[in-house]
Amino acid sequence: MINISLYLGFIGTTFNLLAIPCSNIKMMLAKSTREGTAKGLSWVEHTYPDEFEIIQYGGPTYLIYLGAMRWVRAGKHDAVEKRGRDYLKIGFFVGISNPKSLLFMAAFFPQFIDKAYPPDPQPILMGITYIITAILTDGTVAFFGGYSRNLLSAPKAKLHLDRVSGVALVCAGVVLAFVH
Repeated sequence: MINISLYLGFIGTTFNLLAIPCSNIKMMLAKSTREGTAKGLSWVEHTYPDEFEIIQYGGPTYLIYLGAMRWVRAGKHDAVEKRGRDYLKIGFFVGISNPKSLLFMAAFFPQFIDKAYPPDPQPILMGITYIITAILTDGTVAFFGGYSRNLLSAPKAKLHLDRVSGVALVCAGVVLAFVH
C-alpha cells in the first residue's frame, strides 16, 4: 500500500517539476517545431564518484557543443533525415545532465516515501507515475511544438529560433558546469 495524501502530493510535485521549462523541454520544443509532433541518481555519486564527475562535466560540455552547433548552423536546415539512434543519443545526454531530474530523484523522491507502509511498492508506483507524467507533459510540449511548426517555418523565424535555442543550450551548459 501507499499513503494516498503523500502520493497525491507526489503527483502534484512531479507535474509542477516537469512543467518547468528546462533543457529537455527546450530540445523537445525545438525538435517538434522543426520536424513536427510525430517525430535516485544520488547513488551514482556515492558508488561511482569518477563516473558521476564525468556526467557532471560531460553533460554541460555536450549542451555547450549542441548550442554552439545550433548557432553555427542557424538558418541552414538541410533535408538530411536523422536516424532514431541520433535522437536517442541526444535525448540521453540532455536528459542525464538535466538538473531537474537529478534534483527530483535525489531530493524530492525520498520525501514521499512513508515508513509506515511497505517500502517496495512505493518507489515502484512513484517511478511509474513519474514516467507517465513525463510522457504526458513532454507529449503536450511536442504536440504544441508541432502545431506551431507552420507559424515558425519562415527562414527568418528559423534563424532566430536556432540562435535563441543555441544561446539557451550554451547558457544551460555553462550554468550546469558550475552547479555542484
